[in-house]
Amino acid sequence: ALLVAESDSGEYAFLDLTTGAFDLTDRGVTGREAPGPLDGYVYTERGVYRPGENVQIAALVRDKAGRAASLPVTLIVTRPDGVEYRRFTLNDQGLGGRELTLPLAGTAMTGTWRAKLHADPESDPITQVSFLVEDFVPERLDLKLEPPAGALVPGETQIIKAAGRYLYGPPAQDLAIEGDIVVKPSGKGVAGYDGYQFGQAEESIEPVRKPLDAAATTDAEGNADVVVTLPPVPQTAKPLEASVILRLRETGGRTIERSVSIPVDLQQARIGIKPLFKGQDLDENQMAGFEVVMLDDKGKRAAAPSLSWRLVQLDTSWQWYRRDGQWNYEPVTLTRKVADGTLAASADGAPAKIESRVSYGRYRLEVASADPSGPASSVAFNAGWYSASGESESPEILDVALDRASYKPGDTAKLRIAAKQGGKALVSVLSGGLLSMQEADVANGGGEIEVKVGDGWGPGAYVTAILYRPMEESLKRMPSRAIGVAWLGLDQAANTLNVALTPPEKIKSATTLTIPVKIGGLAAGEEARVTLAAVDLGILNLTRYQAPAPEDWFYAQRRMGLEIRDLYGRLIDGMRAERGSLRSGGDGSGDMGLQGSPPVEETVALFSGIVQVGADGTASVDFDMPSFNG
Repeated sequence: ALLVAESDSGEYAFLDLTTGAFDLTDRGVTGREAPGPLDGYVYTERGVYRPGENVQIAALVRDKAGRAASLPVTLIVTRPDGVEYRRFTLNDQGLGGRELTLPLAGTAMTGTWRAKLHADPESDPITQVSFLVEDFVPERLDLKLEPPAGALVPGETQIIKAAGRYLYGPPAQDLAIEGDIVVKPSGKGVAGYDGYQFGQAEESIEPVRKPLDAAATTDAEGNADVVVTLPPVPQTAKPLEASVILRLRETGGRTIERSVSIPVDLQQARIGIKPLFKGQDLDENQMAGFEVVMLDDKGKRAAAPSLSWRLVQLDTSWQWYRRDGQWNYEPVTLTRKVADGTLAASADGAPAKIESRVSYGRYRLEVASADPSGPASSVAFNAGWYSASGESESPEILDVALDRASYKPGDTAKLRIAAKQGGKALVSVLSGGLLSMQEADVANGGGEIEVKVGDGWGPGAYVTAILYRPMEESLKRMPSRAIGVAWLGLDQAANTLNVALTPPEKIKSATTLTIPVKIGGLAAGEEARVTLAAVDLGILNLTRYQAPAPEDWFYAQRRMGLEIRDLYGRLIDGMRAERGSLRSGGDGSGDMGLQGSPPVEETVALFSGIVQVGADGTASVDFDMPSFNG
C-alpha cells in the first residue's frame, strides 16, 4: 500500500500506508470510537444480578444524523467465558427504542456478562453493555471510625476511635485491627480559606505510605483506640492530608476495610493566593485579580508589611542539540517579567489585592516574603485562548485553540495558532472523513484562521493544524512539522430533553410507589418515550452504577474517524536525527468487579419498560414495592 504523488516538473513523493499513523492522544484526541452508519446506546437498570434474576435491557438505535432507526437489530448475550448465551431480534418499539427482559438461569455462570447490539450479526457490534452476575456473599462485620478532632502534627500522636460489630448484632470482640497511613496532597485546601492556593505552582508532592507502627485489638465492646503518627514527609506549603486505612480481621482471616481522612499541619508559615477568576475564564487583554493572605505557623492570619510580588509570562521553546551523531531536543522555558510590586498583608480585615492586565499566553504570579528563607507561593494560569498543548514536552505539538466552547451550524469558528516561528499551515476539519481543508501562512508568533461550521457534523469535528517549516542546510536547520488538534463541539441544547422526576420523599414498605415524570424540550405534537427504574441504592453501589445518560453518549466527543500520516519522520532520519517512537493502545474493556458491600436482604429492582409520554409531556409510573428495609 504505497501512495505516490508526482508533478510535471519532476517533483516526487511517496507515503507508505502500512506504517503506523500518528498517535494524537497527547493532543486531545479522545472519546469513544466513531460510529458507522448506525449508532446505538444500550443500558441495564443496574450493574449486578444474582443467578435466577431477570436482566432488564433497553436500547436506542440512531442513524448517522441522529434520527431514530426502525430496522430490526440483534442482541447477542455472551457469558463470562465468551460463549454465546442467547440472541434476540429486537424490533422498533417506537422512536428507535427497544427493551428486553433477559431471564438468567439459577445456575448462570458468575462473572462479567456482555450484551452486544448488532445491525448485522456477522459484523462488529454497534454498541454493548456489561453487567455482573454474582452470588452475593454478605459481609459479617461493620467498622465505624471516628477521626481525631485535630490535625496530624510531626512528632505527635493522635487517636482514631474504632468500633467494630457483627452485622447480626454482637460486638466484634478480640479482633485485630491493622492498617496503613498515606500522606498526600489535599484536594480540600486549607480550612477557612476556600479558593486560596498555597505553595509553589510547579511543586509535585509524591504520596508517602507507611504501615501503622502498632496494631490494635478490639475490647469486649468491640472498641479500640488506634494510635496514628505522621511518617516523615517533605516540607511544603501545599495543604496535605493523611488517609488512614484500617482493616478489621475476622478469626478466619477475612478482613473488611474502612478509611478516614485527617488533615496534616506541618506548622510552618505560608502565603495564600486566591485568583479572582474561574479556571480558564480569563480573556485576552483583561485584568487578572488576586487576593493574598499570610498565615503563621498556627494557621492564623498574620501581618506581613513587605511582601514582594512578580507576574511573569512563560514561553516554552525547544533547544535542539547533536550528540553522538544524533539530534535530540530539550524544552527550555523562558520567563519574561510583566509586572511587579510590593504589598502589605494584615492580620485582620480585607486581604491584600493584586491586579495586572494580561495578554494571550501562560503566566505565573509569584509572591514571597522579604526574608529570603521565608515563605513563598506561586500560581500558574492561562489567559486568552491558550490551550494545554502549550505545556507539552514535545516540539512536534502545535499550540492551537478555538475561541468558543461550542458552535451552531453556520457559525464561523476562529482557530488560534501560536507558533514562535511561523510557516505554512494546513488546516483541516475531520470527522468520519475530510470535511474541509485550507492552507494559510502563519507569521512568527502565530495567527488566526477562520473555519466555517457546516451542517451534518453530528456532535462535532476535529480541527487539525499542521505547521511546516522547510529544511535550510545553510543554517543547519532541520525540517520541522508540528501538529495541533482542537475539538469543535456543536451546541446540542436544541436536541436535548430535560427529565424531571417528583417522587415522594418517603414510602412505606409493601405499598405502591407512584412517580410523576415531566419531559421538557418537546415541540408541540412531538412524541416521546421513557423508561424508569427503581433500584435499591445498596445494589447500585456495588458496581458504582451510573444512571443512563444517552445524551452524554450520542453527543460526546469521539475519536478521530481517520488517520494522519506524512513523510516527516523519513526526512529527519536522513539528517541522522533521533526518530520518535509511535505509541499505541486500546480501550481494553476488562472485567467488572464488586466495589462495595452487597446487601443482605432480597434485592429491590423494578423496571417500567418503555412508557409513552402524554401530549403534555408528562407520564406517571407505578411500582408495587415489596417488603423491604432500606
